[in-house]
Amino acid sequence: MKRWASILIALCLFSQEAFATDAWEADLGTSQYGSYTYDKDQFHFTADVSDLVKAVNVSLQIGERKKILFTFLSKRIAPHGATAVRATYVDEIPLVRWHDWRLEDESRLGTGIVSSHYFFPDGNSVPSTDFTHYALGAGNYLVNTFHLGSRGRMSMRVGGDETGSEINDTAGAMPAQWDSYRMLMDGKASWRFSRLATINATASLSRTRYNPDRYFFVQNWAKEYHGNMSVTWAPVSQWEIIPSLGYDYVDIERDARIDLERPSVGMMVVRKNIVSAHDRMYVRGIYAPWRQMRGQDTLLAAGFSYKNVGGEVYRRETNAVYSTFVEKSALTGLRFSWRFGEAAFHAREGLKRYRSPERKYAFYYPGDQVTDDTSLSRTQQAERLGNLRRRIAWSGQYLTWKEAPNGGLGFRYQDTTYAGRAGDCDEQSCMNNSMDRLNGYRAYSLAWWDYSKAYEGHAVELVQDLTNKEWFWVEYGMVYKLRVNPNMTMEQIMREALAQNNQFSALPIKDPSQTHFELIQCDTQGTYTTVSPYYTLRTMMRSSDRPAIERGIDLFTKRDFVLGD
Repeated sequence: MKRWASILIALCLFSQEAFATDAWEADLGTSQYGSYTYDKDQFHFTADVSDLVKAVNVSLQIGERKKILFTFLSKRIAPHGATAVRATYVDEIPLVRWHDWRLEDESRLGTGIVSSHYFFPDGNSVPSTDFTHYALGAGNYLVNTFHLGSRGRMSMRVGGDETGSEINDTAGAMPAQWDSYRMLMDGKASWRFSRLATINATASLSRTRYNPDRYFFVQNWAKEYHGNMSVTWAPVSQWEIIPSLGYDYVDIERDARIDLERPSVGMMVVRKNIVSAHDRMYVRGIYAPWRQMRGQDTLLAAGFSYKNVGGEVYRRETNAVYSTFVEKSALTGLRFSWRFGEAAFHAREGLKRYRSPERKYAFYYPGDQVTDDTSLSRTQQAERLGNLRRRIAWSGQYLTWKEAPNGGLGFRYQDTTYAGRAGDCDEQSCMNNSMDRLNGYRAYSLAWWDYSKAYEGHAVELVQDLTNKEWFWVEYGMVYKLRVNPNMTMEQIMREALAQNNQFSALPIKDPSQTHFELIQCDTQGTYTTVSPYYTLRTMMRSSDRPAIERGIDLFTKRDFVLGD
């Protein structure tokens, strides 16, 4: 009800102006999804609303080239919430220009702030995970635009950008460092090769290097390639047939798997001038099979435009095929706008247009918001999540702390913890490392007991990366990178893990001389196996360095948050 009230208010606010010189658009979908866009001259406003994301983006262009962008973004991903604010300034300076082509220098400056606060499900804050992140970025691109005679036009952009930041949290300050730098080339072209047909094409290639001390699970060089080509063929004046081909390739995460490789084929059929010279109706479809795994995306849409008014209904479905099950998701939506226009009409092409805000404002592909499917078994869920980063995100969002049976003395085995999405420290870490071992990781539970505090104990997960062999300490959805040599013995790794990170855990060690620890393996359902001797800690030299905490799922909240449009 609140959602429809907000839509009604938006209609009342914008309708008077929209019929005059302005333009606005409402895009409404399932899962409480809504997107509202408003344009007036050189002012642009967009608001995205969903259960997990509330975002407002405002841009103002000054003159022909200068543009200022301001974004406010709020994300709610259990068990934490994050807000982000950024401002970007874009200026294009003409270097060379004459009658048929021009060369411009496009400069970008941006700054942003991301603030986050974590919570346990019972509402108690976890002080060590609050943080504020200050980011600054700059970029420079050369833009070449020229005409291909009287029939075509082409533009190309080549350049790069870099971002740096400082992070402050209760675990200490991470001083100003670089976050990422990117090299990018993109372009678009249009060519009318006959009176009846026009070809349009876009392409982009980028390679990005992320700071490995801040983004634990990304490639040394992340790669993204995107391309699309369509042909508009008008065999008769009332009809247009628009076939299209596309290709998307994304490889960001360091898990020896491609994140996305998706060719696509589409078709749009347009019927014009049904009642008057200003109307059109269309249907379109896209089929996009995945190459990185079994599955596909499909889109069906139908729409119309008449003078300044347009509308569209659409449904996007995604099917991911695993060894013993199929995961299906769908987004059904309705789009309505004033001043639909030729430019807006052709902007509908491509799957990116039809996505929810959670995907739009995500850092990793296909999104850091990892959903939960309660119909799956523990082994099926492990296969669905696929890698350590997604499994950590899932555990942090959907597992709650619950005291062990028999007043804390009992133990829930892996499937019981999984079915209830609840457990205490050793039950959660045991279940998590069993899921990670199913995905091929070397994973254990590190358990310790401090006998100086009436036999209090705690457990976290120790897990090793598949590719670069780094070790991580994982606890209640938080992940810390250990500064250890992977060739150390497990006893040395455990001692270093406790020295570096135990003071930031839920149960810091108070008296090392009264503390014992061991390593537990949990890949067999119904039990756990101790795989190390029962060590005595005796003494421990605490590390004074700030631990390296993964902030990748929150840092920019979007891959190009600081410098993107």
